[in-house]
Amino acid sequence: MTQNPNIKVNQIHMGTTVLDEIIDEDGEKWYPLASFFSNVLLRPISEKIVMRDSNMSRYMKVITYEPQRNGGYRPIPTWCMNEKGMKFILKHMTTYMRGDRNRALLRQKRLKEAQNYFKVKPLKENEPIFIQEMPDLDSYDIWSYTCISNDLSIKYDTIWRKCSKCGYYYPNTYKYFPIDHKTRNCISSCKQCNNKDFVCDNQVLQFFYEHSGINLIYALYLNDDKKILDELSSLIAQGVEVKK
Repeated sequence: MTQNPNIKVNQIHMGTTVLDEIIDEDGEKWYPLASFFSNVLLRPISEKIVMRDSNMSRYMKVITYEPQRNGGYRPIPTWCMNEKGMKFILKHMTTYMRGDRNRALLRQKRLKEAQNYFKVKPLKENEPIFIQEMPDLDSYDIWSYTCISNDLSIKYDTIWRKCSKCGYYYPNTYKYFPIDHKTRNCISSCKQCNNKDFVCDNQVLQFFYEHSGINLIYALYLNDDKKILDELSSLIAQGVEVKK
């Protein structure tokens, strides 16, 4: 098994801790998940358990690469998580002072260093359920960002609701929260946490999404002309007739 020649591997520093950063052929950054938890956060993790969580599995894929360590390891398939996923994890993670105090303090320090590196503010338990201003969308996944950014119904006085599962804020409307058919009100967890998709007001972007064009949408978000043309060509090659 060989490493993809089109990927690049760097080493990044979070405080005194080193972690591999993998940049794929599309310029997207990925991080080995098990190594991040064990070496940076000092916590055990099972990738199989993580993959059962739809909120996290959408940020993951297997990358075959050679870890940047002394000793010349061969390339191995590794579960990795992209930058959006790392921010999702770090936003929702807390550290409790259990067991050995010095170990707990070190885990707390490592978590803070990782949050600082990815510029993530941790989710606070006392955050309000409802807010009346648009939240910072930087850590949202690309499809959520796209739907919100193109939502024509969002106004200055729109009420935003915190999802009871993922902790992200979305407009408190049927576009983002499923309906409780008994009360006819929105339930507390968003559509994505109920294995449903948001629908974008921009019909062209919705069309791309429905035809496996999420990479094209991401390229449009980056305003990367080369990547946009590459992804368009890929869709056309798959027989997708791109709408005008």
